[in-house]
Amino acid sequence: MTQSDPLKRSLVYVLKLALGSILLSVAVKYGGPYLHVPERPTVAIGIIVTPAIAVAAILWRLQGKSSSV
Repeated sequence: MTQSDPLKRSLVYVLKLALGSILLSVAVKYGGPYLHVPERPTVAIGIIVTPAIAVAAILWRLQGKSSSV
């Protein structure tokens, strides 16, 4: 293994992350107006809280997997 392997893997990861972010941004910008979301406080709270709950669930699952090993 050479010195550039970890650097290359890191660069590929960053590029994949950037590409995914760009695709998501384009989807939100151009696809968002086609979504008919009701203007209610409960919908706004759900939109705000859902990503935090998803990340917490993923981290909880990863913690459970690492502690059982």
